[in-house]
Parts: sequence; C-alpha cells; structure tokens
Amino acid sequence: MMRPCAINATFLYQPATGVGLYTSEVVRRLLLKEGYVAYTSSESLQRSFPDRVRGVYPGLSPQHGALGHLRRNCWTQSTLRWLLFRDRAGALYAPVPEAVLLSPTPQVVTVHDLTPLLYPLLYPRLQVYYRHVLPRMLESARIVIAVSENTRRDLLLRYRLSSRKVIVVPEAVDPARFRPQPPGSGRYAPGSYLLAVGDHRPHKNLQRALEAFDRVGDGNLRLILAGRTFLQDRDYVPRALAGLRRPQRVIVPGYVPPEELPALYSDAVALLFPSLYEGFGLAPLEAMACGTPVIASRAASIPEVCGDAAEYFDPLSVGEMEQAIRGVLDDEGRRQELRERGLRRARLFSWDDVVERIHGILQRSLL
Repeated sequence: MMRPCAINATFLYQPATGVGLYTSEVVRRLLLKEGYVAYTSSESLQRSFPDRVRGVYPGLSPQHGALGHLRRNCWTQSTLRWLLFRDRAGALYAPVPEAVLLSPTPQVVTVHDLTPLLYPLLYPRLQVYYRHVLPRMLESARIVIAVSENTRRDLLLRYRLSSRKVIVVPEAVDPARFRPQPPGSGRYAPGSYLLAVGDHRPHKNLQRALEAFDRVGDGNLRLILAGRTFLQDRDYVPRALAGLRRPQRVIVPGYVPPEELPALYSDAVALLFPSLYEGFGLAPLEAMACGTPVIASRAASIPEVCGDAAEYFDPLSVGEMEQAIRGVLDDEGRRQELRERGLRRARLFSWDDVVERIHGILQRSLL
C-alpha cells in the first residue's frame, strides 16, 4: 500500500481571507482523494473527514497572531516531525511555507509571496523567519510551488533555488460562489459605488487610491473600502481620509463576510485594485467572475492574473489612476468590454485544475 501524503493544515482559520482561503480550497479538495491525511484544528474539516483529519491544538491558528505563529513553528519542527514518522507519511504538503527542516520525508511547499522581505517595516517579526529559516526549508523541499510567475521570479532572485524545482501553480476562483448576482442583492444600491477589496495595509496603496478617487468629479459615486484593518495600521486609512476634500464619499465597512462578497462585487460599477505588490491577487479574479469591470495597477503579478481583462494604471501615479477610473466610469462600452473579457478570463482559473496539478506533484514525490 502506498504511504499516505500528509498535509500541514494548521494555517486554516475562520473567517478565511487570502492565503487562508487558498489553504481551505486546496485542502478540502485534496482530502476528497484517497491517500491523504491532514493535521488541523479546523472543526469543519474534522466533521467532514473524520477518518482523514488529525486534530491539533487550536492555539496554533493564525487568529492568535505572533503567538500563534511561534507556537505553529515550534509544533512543526517537533510534533509534526514525530507525526510524520508515526503515520508513516510518504510526503508532506505545506500549502503555506511552514514545513519541517531537514526532514527525511519528501516535502512540497507552496509560497504565495515574499511581502515580508519587500516591506520589512510592516512585518518586523517575520524577518528572522524569511531570512534564515525559510531559505533552508525551501532548499530541502522536493518541489516549491509558486502561485504566480512573479512569485517564482522573486523566489529565484532572493533564494538559492534550482529553477527546475520551482513550479508555478496559480490560485483560482470558485464559480459556484463567485458569479454575477441579481442587481440589488447586496447591502448597497447597485451602480452607486466603486469598490476596493483587501487588507488596509500601506503596500495596498489605498492612500493614492483615495487621492485619485477624490479627484473624480461624480459627487453621487461612493468608494467602498472593504477589508481588515490590523492593529498596527489602525491609523492608516483615517489619516488618508483626513486629507481628502470630500471624505464623506468614502465608506469603510471593515471586513466583509465571504458570503456577501459576490453581491458586493456584482453591484459595484467597477473594482479598483491599486496594490503595489501581490503574490497573486484574488480580488480582481473574484470580481471578474462576478462580471465586474476591473481597474488595476500594473504591478507585480496583477497583469499576469488579469490579462487583457483590466484597465491598468501605474500605481505610483495618482494622475494615471484618476484617468483610468474616469475612462471606465465614463464609457459604458468599455465597461461592457471589461465585463465580457473578465468573465472569460476568470473561467481559466479553476480550483479543480489547481488541485489536480498539486495532486500530480505530490504523487510524483511519493515515488
């Protein structure tokens, strides 16, 4: 009998965003296949796959912040190492870059981005990990999965890795969840707002986005900034709003639950995605799947994800961002073109395809 493939799913948490969403989508689909076992504190996974999930201490969750990260890494280098031996695992898959150092078990690790290295002041606690621990982990991994060509280039530039071991497998969107919704399905009037979705962190470039929007003359249009605010960045958006001529046109609802996002996308005039850096960028893909025009920065992996289905701008130029917004708002024909292109583009990114590729990589690692 082939030895099982283990999954380090301790990064799962609710409500999931970004990397947590990727982990949830991939792990659930892998557990539907034979030969997988997952280590996680996720109660929903334990209920759905009682024979394939091994429960772990809930204090390892990312919801516990820096303490959870420290616990998780201690657990990974000690308890997980023992569990792999106990369960006679033939391989380990880590959907985030947290795997066993110097492990005799073949390992496949997904890397989403290198944001802590590019923005060290935003992630001071992760510097030791990304500069000293992660390089050794990736060097010993059998295969490193990058979620975009941009992340792959970053990995090869920053770490001493063989180009042959770094494989691109993109993220995806679930068409059962993200699809055009009937007008008026959400909490805001359809067509009354421009939408931005993402964490409120400085590298998301919201200050320039707010300045560009403030210059757009349509007084009836609102800008909705949907996303989490972290404690260390709690003053970032308020400071940016204080410099606007008409701050009342901006709505900051905070985190929007996943079940509300499709309607929020569908009722928006367009999605504004001004980020300076993304490992992949799920929000534009989700918006396109909902038939929402996308106005996005020409940076990092974003053009790779959006292809010809977005109106692009230089994220460092407020003026160019303003012109891109105006160009889409003032031209119904352009909006319709972006809707059609976006729907076609989104269909190219399937979670089932992603998991089949990861499954194939893991099966080869078991040989």
